[in-house]
Amino acid sequence: MPRHAEDDSEVSPTSLDENSPLLQHEPSEIRRRPPKLQLAILFLIQICEPITALVIYPFVNQLVRSTGVVGDDEKRTGYYAGIIESLFFWAEGATVLLWQIASQQYGRRPVLLLAPLGLGISMISFGLAKSFLGLVITRAFQGTFNGDVGVTKTALAELTDPSNRAEIMAMVPVFLNVGGTLAPFIGGIFSEPAHNWPNTLGKIELFQNRPYLLPCIISGILCLIGFGFALVGLEETHPSFKSSSVLKSPRSDRTTISLVPHARSVKDSLSTLFTRDVTLVLVASGFYAICVMSLRALQALIWSTSIENGGLGFNAFTIGTINTAFGIPNAVFQFLVLGKLMRHLGSKRAMLSFFILSFLALGLYPLQTHFAQQAGAVDWRVWSVIVIQLLCMSCKALGFASLLIFAVEVAQSPACIGLVQGTVQTTSVLMRGVAPALATSLFAYSIEHEVWGGYMVYVVLGMINLGAIGFAHLLPVVHAIVRKAELEDPHNSVLDGRRVSHAKHADDVGIFPSL
Repeated sequence: MPRHAEDDSEVSPTSLDENSPLLQHEPSEIRRRPPKLQLAILFLIQICEPITALVIYPFVNQLVRSTGVVGDDEKRTGYYAGIIESLFFWAEGATVLLWQIASQQYGRRPVLLLAPLGLGISMISFGLAKSFLGLVITRAFQGTFNGDVGVTKTALAELTDPSNRAEIMAMVPVFLNVGGTLAPFIGGIFSEPAHNWPNTLGKIELFQNRPYLLPCIISGILCLIGFGFALVGLEETHPSFKSSSVLKSPRSDRTTISLVPHARSVKDSLSTLFTRDVTLVLVASGFYAICVMSLRALQALIWSTSIENGGLGFNAFTIGTINTAFGIPNAVFQFLVLGKLMRHLGSKRAMLSFFILSFLALGLYPLQTHFAQQAGAVDWRVWSVIVIQLLCMSCKALGFASLLIFAVEVAQSPACIGLVQGTVQTTSVLMRGVAPALATSLFAYSIEHEVWGGYMVYVVLGMINLGAIGFAHLLPVVHAIVRKAELEDPHNSVLDGRRVSHAKHADDVGIFPSL
């Protein structure tokens, strides 16, 4: 007899194989809820990534100068600061796929326990270092233990299904933005406590001798808190390490189908991994990383460099305050609007919009420094340009959300999801390692040798950004929007959600529901 609708919520673990489409057919009105506690723990672990990566940006240039490695030449700061900024992502990129493979062999939980523990310890060690070599070593360990970012995304995918995946994935950039907002606040407000908090924290001798230790301690403690919650409450999500590939929410009798079935070996999955669409997404993730991290690295360097040397002359406290003041309303805006905006644009147009706005944001840096040098100070014109630039830079959430959807939808089978996520993450973090060193070194070289009036850095990075805009037109269309009738058709058992174009009917069901 045909299977009735009321039986659809009970799916046998054996009904899924690695050739199953990512978007299973099921009644559109059924939206299963993944376990909230597990999601909260995973998001907490993921927040640690942007915090540890970005907390140093408000003070990294001052920290590098304090080691004496640049001598008395402020213009050379960019060379050494770029090494510290990029080393985190080089180490992360070198290990992210290894962490992903380890999670395939030993489960997600061991990896997601070890990584935040090591990250917290290495973050505190970074604040204790006083030599440039000590900064290099501890920064490399931070990147190594942060290589679990792909595993976190895979675990999130395994906790969701097509009825709720888009809604959960839309929250990932929101939580990352929370971490990106906390990072400059911690790094700027709590650096140099002897100067900023002379009557309280400034009286502690340790903070007097190590002015940038306190923000590192706070960041490290947040990582250790994530480790503590994971130790107590995190459950294994890899179906091969569970008694069943059906994950049950502890607070609901309804079931959630794991995205990744009992997979074959990594070698078998690799044979079907690098399709044309996957390759395009890998290149897009590299362009995305270069654009985002170049803007971030230039912001820290330009804002901390004196006006006479082509900067704005801000201290760490001011840099942290500006980013925090903008980050809070930006996070709220993304929480309320991002899902709807992604549903309206689709992944391809959202990525193209990000590249265009990123190009505009880059072009506003020379305008800032030009106005500052004209006035000999930061006047209202400079502040106006800063506000416009920060608004453009907030578009990075569009690009990030697009990559999350692309990484799931272009995979040829559920068995490839983990490897696609790991490969995309590896490409991204490697380019995030290249971008800061490239941007800051180009800036230092342009200013030191006055190449093209000191604007060579903007010309080179602008050409890369224009290339990204052109490349975005080659990306596949993965709007993953299907008609309700197709979802409810019991005979449509091979509905492929990876290649469904925009539907024009009133009863369409979007992958990004209203948030």
